[in-house]
Amino acid sequence: MHGLGLKNLDPAAAKIILGQVLPALPIRLGRVCVINPPWFLGRVVLPIIFTFLSPKLKSRFRIIHSNKVEKVEKFVPISSIPEEIGGHGEAVSHLLPFLEVVDGLFQRRGRG
Repeated sequence: MHGLGLKNLDPAAAKIILGQVLPALPIRLGRVCVINPPWFLGRVVLPIIFTFLSPKLKSRFRIIHSNKVEKVEKFVPISSIPEEIGGHGEAVSHLLPFLEVVDGLFQRRGRG
């Protein structure tokens, strides 16, 4: 995804997600792969967040600084990797209208 930057970061939303939403979800987090994150997210924000996570939860995150499918394929089946980055999975471009709606909600609340 392109266009992610400092303007997209909302500390209040991160606090709510990490503090209230995630602990209440009845799911088990298996693996989170962040592929080609913007430099600020991958080198500053995520390392700060990782300091607050347990070692077990931290071990389930992978930051992959590459668009090479071979590196991602070690953690995720190629059938689940979106075609935008060379996989055989469903494209994620269909999520753009949803993201625009969410962005509009944040802008109306004075956070955009």
